[in-house]
Amino acid sequence: SADVRAEASGTLQEIADADAFEALSASLEKDAACTVRLAVAKALKVQGKRYVQKKDKEGIDDEEFASAALAANAVIAALRQDSSWEVRRACAQALAALRSASNSQHTSVLVGALEDKDADVRVAALEVFCELAAEDGNTDPAEDIASFLKQAVTASDPRPAGSALRCLGRMCAFKHHQAVEQCFTHSDVEVRRWAIWCAGCLSTCRPDDELHALAATIADVMSDDISGVVRKAAVLCLCKLGAPGHALAERVASTLRTDVDEFVRAEAAEALGDMGEEGQGQHAALEAALSDVSRHVRIAAANALAGFGEAAAQPSWGVALARLCAAAGDDGGGDWLRVREAAAKALGSIGDAGK
Repeated sequence: SADVRAEASGTLQEIADADAFEALSASLEKDAACTVRLAVAKALKVQGKRYVQKKDKEGIDDEEFASAALAANAVIAALRQDSSWEVRRACAQALAALRSASNSQHTSVLVGALEDKDADVRVAALEVFCELAAEDGNTDPAEDIASFLKQAVTASDPRPAGSALRCLGRMCAFKHHQAVEQCFTHSDVEVRRWAIWCAGCLSTCRPDDELHALAATIADVMSDDISGVVRKAAVLCLCKLGAPGHALAERVASTLRTDVDEFVRAEAAEALGDMGEEGQGQHAALEAALSDVSRHVRIAAANALAGFGEAAAQPSWGVALARLCAAAGDDGGGDWLRVREAAAKALGSIGDAGK
């Protein structure tokens, strides 16, 4: 039965030899049951990882390489033409593990999968590109992914656009920053969030004189976007932009004072702590945040002030931190210890101002 064959595929994935590869490859090509082919594709992903581990540690012989290459070809064929989107998605994931046996076909095959009719398969291919960029530094598909992004932003399903933005960020594909920045106003929250994140990644490859306009745009997003998730991403991005972003510390301090989302305020407090002298210049906002209704904000503010150290400390910091430490026992939810700990550590970090 199909159930038995699917279970047998799971058993074969534990056997890292040529015969297992060949048996799984044959099932992927010929079995009529979708459930079996799906189980086989998942098993080949596991087998592919075992193959790489053995290749790196012990080495492999010609027979093992030939069987892995056979499996890679079967996965490529199924990714291109299997009738089930679930099988095609699993094959995209398996191809990442089998790429060393694919005769360098994996990149072009995955680029082709970006045109798959099913969004889940397109997302899987993009996630594999993210994985390869992180593991191998492979940025070859950046042009194809940027072209894909321009089409994906108009699609009804926003997930592929978000995945494409993650890929471009992982690849540090800074030449495509304009396509990324056009997504700042996309209707989908996750697309906007990943566009902001991607812009921060790309900024590390760009000179400061190109980033001032971007910093101003990000600051507007931080102030105006309706989503707290996006505003939080904007705070993180401003911090990552370096000097051009740090120059807008006053706007981050305004976010700390006024944003309705406690996690955005906490992120703003943490960002000010990482903005050096510009962040220190906003110490009044951090002092005020020690009385925030959210424990997350109070902790972040205390940590930020502690990070500025003894040389920058003001006497008022010690007063505010001592007050927070004394009041922490009244904090609800059983988290008073974390607040008190942060306040006490900050008092110890600011020297005479904390005495």
